[in-house]
Amino acid sequence: MTSKRPIFDDYYLSPVQEADKPKLIKYLNNKQVTDTLLRLPYPYTAADADWWINHNKQLSKRQGKVTKWQIYKEQEGLIGAIGFHGDYTQDLFKDDIGYWLTPPFWGKGIMTEAVKKICEIGFEELGLRRIEAGVFVHNPASGRVLEKAGFQFEGCLRNYHKKGDVLLDSMMYARVI
Repeated sequence: MTSKRPIFDDYYLSPVQEADKPKLIKYLNNKQVTDTLLRLPYPYTAADADWWINHNKQLSKRQGKVTKWQIYKEQEGLIGAIGFHGDYTQDLFKDDIGYWLTPPFWGKGIMTEAVKKICEIGFEELGLRRIEAGVFVHNPASGRVLEKAGFQFEGCLRNYHKKGDVLLDSMMYARVI
């Protein structure tokens, strides 16, 4: 399993590390971040970070490959995450991705490059033919990231996700080969 994958300049993808725990807790307790994510608890606790770290280690071991990465900047360490949601013990032809980035790094093209990199991995190494991403309608910046990474808008899925007690519309994007 390749551990460190360059994105561009001094940014790279790598599996989650135990040392990331303090930054995971700090960054994922930011409502600007968690309001754009479906499955993350808020507040995000030390137990949540422990679960995430252990889950990813076990998942990579079981699948024989890494499918979820942290985004790092040299000298800064962890600044975000990106990954596939599927079970790669099965033969998949499509999957969906999720991602987040801490706000000080928004608007710098980092996530667009990370999405491009994960698509390269998905198409070339995992054998995917379609990669999807759903974006809450209140997060149009994420849609722009996907479009810049070669995704096409396919439509709005009404009341598609439930976050807490609220039903949310999702804009569906996909990239196919």
